[in-house]
Amino acid sequence: MLSQFCLRLSCGLALALLVTSPSHVASGFFRVQLLVVLALTVLAGLGYSGDAGGTALGLSLVILSAVASFAGSVAWSLERQRFAQAIVALLAGMTAIAAVLAQRAPEVASVPRALGWLDPLAGALVLGTTLTAMLLGHWYLVTPTMSLAPLRRLVGLMGAALLLRALLAAIGASVLVAAPAPSNGFARSLWVWGGLRLFAGFIGAGVVVFLAWQTVKIRSTQSATGILYVGVIVVFLGEIAAQVLYRRVGLPL
Repeated sequence: MLSQFCLRLSCGLALALLVTSPSHVASGFFRVQLLVVLALTVLAGLGYSGDAGGTALGLSLVILSAVASFAGSVAWSLERQRFAQAIVALLAGMTAIAAVLAQRAPEVASVPRALGWLDPLAGALVLGTTLTAMLLGHWYLVTPTMSLAPLRRLVGLMGAALLLRALLAAIGASVLVAAPAPSNGFARSLWVWGGLRLFAGFIGAGVVVFLAWQTVKIRSTQSATGILYVGVIVVFLGEIAAQVLYRRVGLPL
């Protein structure tokens, strides 16, 4: 599960970088972000085979993603923006495929293939936009004159990703209600993980998006960064709960 989480986060960070304009944000931000992705992909690779039960192709993509992260960081250091952006796009694709390949449905449930593919991608968008928005908020502390457009865009995309995630969870929940209840004893703790998923991953994250959007509108970047700190916590908790639920019931929730 740790490998899957790291891959989703890596993919989300790469996707968030693709929608962040280098004309508004210093190249140092991109370089640091890719170093974070490098650490995440290395961690994902260490446990990929055992933890996620991934394929050899998936493991190869994880290794290549780590190499691409380092190469992209060097490219941003050398101010080779177009080349660096191409690497980031490739990185997003490789980590997305690796995460999908590592998605393992439990034996107790039959998962529609499309939902199984969309689950890690939707999770990656929520994780990546939230963490990138929070980290970008720190750059306004040292560069207060930087345009607010990148932060506003990321917060807006965080809200859109959360809506997509909620839609996918609603479809999964409707399938679960129509299906027989799981017989592995997990039903007793379903309410615990489901409650954490609902209140942290959706309600809490939704409140964070609203508050962060309002503080960005009044140019209070320091307050927005503090709010996004909370956003990272609730989104991480919600996505961890979602992975536990998927492992047990075989549906995105």
